[in-house]
Amino acid sequence: MKKKIYTVGSLCQKDFVPSIRLTGKWLQKIGIDKGDKLSLIESQKMIILIKENRKEIEKEKEIKRLELKLKTLKDSK
Repeated sequence: MKKKIYTVGSLCQKDFVPSIRLTGKWLQKIGIDKGDKLSLIESQKMIILIKENRKEIEKEKEIKRLELKLKTLKDSK
């Protein structure tokens, strides 16, 4: 596990809004690619990013879509 140090910047807004940008080929090396979904957990001055399983996300979307369709069918009766 390597330690990397980043400087917190700010977004160009009227008020200060902290911003962190993570870039680098090291992201690919640890298995993070364009389009991946990451969950963020914050706890006691720590930020943990967890790569989500794409197949699980797609299954959840399909279930929600089907539940909505079922509700629509029930409501139309």
